[in-house]
Amino acid sequence: MTLFELERGVQSMERRDAKQGAALRRWLDDQVMTTYENRTLPLTRAVALICAGLHIPDPKSERDAWIAATAIDASLTVVSRNVDDFAGMGVGLINPFALDVM
Repeated sequence: MTLFELERGVQSMERRDAKQGAALRRWLDDQVMTTYENRTLPLTRAVALICAGLHIPDPKSERDAWIAATAIDASLTVVSRNVDDFAGMGVGLINPFALDVM
């Protein structure tokens, strides 16, 4: 799901600004895809069932629910600036922009 979001963002930028889009494309293809090639978690049946449960009783953002469900299934923590998007999903959260770095 995260790769989907990154790819969508790159394609959107490529349509708006060719130069910036080309820079993002190089970053995604040369850095992200190669660095995380063997460290990407699949959307499995178990993840799908967890994700479905996150929408009850209140529907959530589809993409955020998939990310949260993947993290829950793998016992991981979501790291995001948008912690409000994951509130109430029962997933561990870290906002890296709220950390004191000294």
